[in-house]
Amino acid sequence: MGRYSKLGKPDREINPFQFQKLLDHCALKLEYKAYIALTYWVGCRRTEPLALKKEDITVLENDLLIRNLPAFKHGHRAEVLTLSMELSGIPLIAELATITRKGRKLFPFSGATAYRVVVSAMGVYPHWLRYNRVTGIRRAIDGKNLSLDDAKSFTGIRSDRTMQGYGMTSNEGAARVSKILKNE
Repeated sequence: MGRYSKLGKPDREINPFQFQKLLDHCALKLEYKAYIALTYWVGCRRTEPLALKKEDITVLENDLLIRNLPAFKHGHRAEVLTLSMELSGIPLIAELATITRKGRKLFPFSGATAYRVVVSAMGVYPHWLRYNRVTGIRRAIDGKNLSLDDAKSFTGIRSDRTMQGYGMTSNEGAARVSKILKNE
């Protein structure tokens, strides 16, 4: 997997199958695994999930509803985010929400701890998970009924210029373009 640093962009995406495999093999407490799963699927900043309380999560039979995630506040984004229970790691968040007592934080640890957990368990920096998600969302725009405005609404990114900065550079990307050119 690629690493995100000031020296360069990540060079490879992680797909949901690879993510689930990594998450299954790391020996972490439930709250840490749930944190990593939420950060991966939502693509939020590392400190944003730390503000969630038990009351912000509603567990339904097939879906998990999340309210008051800082990335989705202030009227610029959806008030309630719905994640399917079929997504890898989402049942971990549901389980954590059911055992957390009312009024308590879902993830009772600091941003520094979150950083260390992601780096040690996944081998990438927390912002790499955001980078991975936004890159995936940008790719989903092509061929699907998503607009750039939809992607900006989901990620909380306000400017087109910032959104353009997201995108993994890799040999795989060059190979995809070569394949398309070859078939013309």
